[in-house]
Amino acid sequence: MPPVRSFPSLAPTLAGLLLLALPVLGCGDDPGEPADVAARQAPLEISGADAPPARSRDEARAALASARERLAKQATAIDQATDDVERAEAELEAAESRLEVARAAFEAGHKEVDRAAEQMRRFAVPDPVLFRNVQRELLDAASLREVAIAAEVEDGVVTLRGRVPDETLRKAAVALVTDVDGVISVEDRIEVAEAE
Repeated sequence: MPPVRSFPSLAPTLAGLLLLALPVLGCGDDPGEPADVAARQAPLEISGADAPPARSRDEARAALASARERLAKQATAIDQATDDVERAEAELEAAESRLEVARAAFEAGHKEVDRAAEQMRRFAVPDPVLFRNVQRELLDAASLREVAIAAEVEDGVVTLRGRVPDETLRKAAVALVTDVDGVISVEDRIEVAEAE
């Protein structure tokens, strides 16, 4: 910041310019005396209203120091905010990187599940064998001898149809078939017909 020039430092410069201009203008106290001699003999004094008071200079210096201090605090706050923004951007970048890793892990896990399901299908019990095993379990169950439940098997999924007198028998039939080796899932279409 350029230094602030006070009024007293300009006064001698202006007075000197005035002294140089007086001979040209022909102004002097004595008509016979050259104007530049009269001007050189006049004392150069600035006083009264023309002179800036010392108090106003001190107040200006104090205001300037205060403004510089506020500016320094604002610069520090801006630096701190910039650091906070840079830190937040780094955290966001790290979070995005972790998200990409998680997505890749999810896709890899999904492919692994698909592979395992495919292997399970290959090593599963063939549908005709599974059908015979399910029918045997339904016919051998003492609690289900009085009811007629039909089973269909397709790709390891067993669909049960029929009518039973109560909810307990329906749940027993589904649980029995679910435990048969090779059954992937059971679709329960058994109807409960309450006794009349």
